[in-house]
Amino acid sequence: MPRAKKKSAGRILYHGRDGRGNKVYALWLKGEKGMPYRLIDSFLDLYRLPKEEFYMVDTPARDNALLVAGQFLRRMPLFSPLGLYLVRLGLKKEYGGLSSLVQKVIGNLTDLP
Repeated sequence: MPRAKKKSAGRILYHGRDGRGNKVYALWLKGEKGMPYRLIDSFLDLYRLPKEEFYMVDTPARDNALLVAGQFLRRMPLFSPLGLYLVRLGLKKEYGGLSSLVQKVIGNLTDLP
């Protein structure tokens, strides 16, 4: 899976295919909440892609305090190992919620072709 970096903000990242063969993309944006929807809508119009073939899921994942502190400390060579540890703890904290969301989305897709 590609790593999200600051230069990745606003870019559509391909993550491969899910268990049903569907292509999976991720979009990481900061700022206004409605912007991702407009961006995806424009992307689909620009490339004349059928909107009914896409399913957009807005994840509730946010940078928690552990992730923010870890990212800050990773920039300092002396504290980089501690920063990495905090990032791992922050990701573990978010993992359960994201896993649950994925299962809900998969459950909702069972009626789709």
